[in-house]
Amino acid sequence: MIYSYFNKRNVHNPATETVMIEFAANRNQLKGSIQLIDLTGKVIHYVSISQWQKKYLFPVNNIRSGLYFIRYLDDEGHMDIQKLIINQE
Repeated sequence: MIYSYFNKRNVHNPATETVMIEFAANRNQLKGSIQLIDLTGKVIHYVSISQWQKKYLFPVNNIRSGLYFIRYLDDEGHMDIQKLIINQE
C-alpha cells in the first residue's frame, strides 16, 4: 500500500529560506517526524510532528545549496519522501 502524507502541491523547488510543508488529511491522527536528508543519507535536520498538526514551516536558510530529501515517518512506520532542492545564491 502506498501512503502519501505530503500535500505535494505545497513542496516548491528550489527553496531559499523556508519550505511550508502541508500534510494530507490521511495522517491527522498519527504522530511522526520530518527529516531533511542529504545525498549521503545523513540526517541534517529532524523534528517531531504532533497529532493533528497540518503544517510545518521548515527553515532552510542555513543549509547549503544542493539536492536533499524530506522524509516523513509516522509512528506506524509508514513513510513518504519528497525531493527538495535548496538554492542559496
